[in-house]
This record gives sequence, C-alpha cells and structure tokens, in this order.
Amino acid sequence: MSRPGQDHVTSSGTGKATGAGAGRQQTTGPHGATSPDNPKPGGRWLLLALAGLIILGLLIWALTQCGTSSQDQAAPPAAPTSNAPAPGAAADGGTGVPSAAAGTPGTLVAGTTSLFGVVADPGAALTSVVGQTATGTAVPVQSVPADEGFWVGTGETDRVWVQLLPADVVPGAESPVTVRPGQLIDLTGRVTAHGADFPAAEGIDTAEGADQLVRQGAHLEADQNQIKVVGNS
Repeated sequence: MSRPGQDHVTSSGTGKATGAGAGRQQTTGPHGATSPDNPKPGGRWLLLALAGLIILGLLIWALTQCGTSSQDQAAPPAAPTSNAPAPGAAADGGTGVPSAAAGTPGTLVAGTTSLFGVVADPGAALTSVVGQTATGTAVPVQSVPADEGFWVGTGETDRVWVQLLPADVVPGAESPVTVRPGQLIDLTGRVTAHGADFPAAEGIDTAEGADQLVRQGAHLEADQNQIKVVGNS
C-alpha cells in the first residue's frame, strides 16, 4: 500500500508515472532513452538546407535581372530610318523604277515613271516607256543644238531629247515655237523609239550628245501647240 504523497510505480518499474513526476515522460528502447525535448539533428539540417536553396535562388534571380537591365541600358536605341521619297518623287513600290508625281515642277513623267530618273543611270534606256505619253511640268531647257529639237533636264547626265513635230501649216517648215536654254516649259509628248542613225539625221554630233541619245534609244515627240514657256530657271 502506498503512503500519501508517494508516487505510484508499476510493479515492473516501467510504464507511466503519476503524481509529481507525471509532467515528463520517458520511454525506454533497446538503445536507451530519448526525450521529446531534444529533436533529432537531421530535421535541423533539412531546414538549413532548404533555407540555403531559397537564398541561392534569390541571388541567381537578382543577378539575372541586373544583367538584363545592364544590356538594355547599354544598347542605344536604333536610329529611325526613312523611306520617304525626295521632293517631287513618289515611292517606286519596290520595283526599282524611279517614280515621280505628275504635275510637280521640274518633273518629266510617263505614267508614274520619272524619265529624268531613268536616264540618270548611264546604263539605262527609255525603251521601257516607249509608246507612253509623257508630261513635263516646268522642266528646264538644258541646250538647243538643233532647229527642231532640244534637251530638257537639269544637266548633261539626266536629260531627255525633245523632238518638235513640224508645223502642219507649211509642210517641211520649222516649228514657229522658240525655245531657248534656261527656259522653263510645260510640255506633253509621246515617247518614241529611234535607231542609231537618229542623231546624225537631226544634225547632232558627239559634243552635243549623240552617243547619249543613241544609248537612251528613245526621245519625246511633242507638237508645238503642246509646249508652253512658263518661266526661266
């Protein structure tokens, strides 16, 4: 029989304690006793490893963001490009054929093709627009080497020959219109092909542009009534 105030112990000396010692429990195993107040070391290392992985991931993310920001700041913005045509010219639509807007001062246009733009290329010819009607607006007269013909253009490298059709009043007579170098004229005419003998037939020699006229392969035929002097260059 137990006396008052004495803890009760089972007959085997193990098991559950009551009384003043009941607040702490101890179990005995084959290798000794363990206490719940002291967790296993493996759990603590697992937590430390997980925290390390999180920190490492944050560092990698921060370095990646810094690198991207540095590249964005180092690359200068690309300069805007402009495909706008020159004044008086229109876009060629990707065909490579020089274009111009009809009615613009200083232009000679067949359809949408700038004749001045075509002949500016030394290897180009006007044969691609033969048969078309060309319109010139305030084009400068470059030189007048023949009685019935003259060059229009801004210079010797981008000029087109204009051949005046004879007046119908007197067959074979020269055209009464007077054209002089430096004038600005409006004109309308048909692009007409010619052969290699055309310059000689019109009395045009090498110094006056015979070779250039042969190379271009075509000229503009205009009636005198379709030519109007509008000013001087």
